[in-house]
Amino acid sequence: MPPTKKLRRYGLVSTLLKSAVLAPTDLRTVTHLALTAATDGGSLADSGSLYLVVPEGSTTRLEFYLKLKWTMAGDAEIFDRRESRQFPYFDRRTGGVAYRALRDKKAQMWNGDIADRNYKRFSQGPQLKSLMCVPVVYAGDVRAVLSIHNKQRTVRFVDSDLDFVQDVSNAVAITLTANYSDLTNMPNRRLMDALIQREIQEAQASRASLSLVFLDLDHFGKLNRAHGWINADQVLKQFADRIRRASGRGNTVCHRHGDEFAIICPSRGINEARGLAEDVLVRMRSSPFTIRKADDKTGEMVAIEQKQTASMGVATFREDN
Repeated sequence: MPPTKKLRRYGLVSTLLKSAVLAPTDLRTVTHLALTAATDGGSLADSGSLYLVVPEGSTTRLEFYLKLKWTMAGDAEIFDRRESRQFPYFDRRTGGVAYRALRDKKAQMWNGDIADRNYKRFSQGPQLKSLMCVPVVYAGDVRAVLSIHNKQRTVRFVDSDLDFVQDVSNAVAITLTANYSDLTNMPNRRLMDALIQREIQEAQASRASLSLVFLDLDHFGKLNRAHGWINADQVLKQFADRIRRASGRGNTVCHRHGDEFAIICPSRGINEARGLAEDVLVRMRSSPFTIRKADDKTGEMVAIEQKQTASMGVATFREDN
């Protein structure tokens, strides 16, 4: 690889690392930086995506977060999760390339072999010519998967390209670790405080409302003592998933600490925030939480249903009325 290209790539990764350690950085910003770096500004690949690992109790799934697509003219378009759909090569059942990266915690590269059982062609999806899927790993856990692909370009990826995207992945891992909960992959207290300050400034400038919903599980300490914190964490993950599903678009769910969560609700007044809190309560009551653990006597895995309540509070920065 020419020295100038190495220096440019080194500069892209350095910029990404600086964004991680100097200030709280939200995932959309770092994803944009990472995909720009990983696709080498459109010269290496014509598109890239980040897929988040979303905990669901004792299991996980890959969820599309953001895609950066480069045109042949070098312009970029961004697509977020609202325009997403499930890609078969990310499917756990088919053992797709990205799921293999998640499962094996190891970077994967595919270069057009349609006989490869880990890649599945399908009629309405991208007929890729090459593909790299690199896990974002920290402390032994996969937090996300970077997917870099070529549909228009005929260039084939080589090992040095995979090494470069791995460097980008490591920078993303540092950013996620600094700003997101390692249990739920939600913004942590550090990032939450920065996001609230940003939303307050925007609310002041636009004279719009801003509401916060605070939530915590009742008597979670008892649950910890009864089942152990590793098993009790399954309830936290399920609670986080229910909050995420209830919160809807435009709101940001944060994992403050332990069993404490918050939802940042821009442009929403007290009544809308109360309605959101009630939706979360409905999901809380819809079904018990499930803890899967080894039976103390037999050692066999058992599923324990756990009913749980939560306390919530709502605060509003400004009301138009």
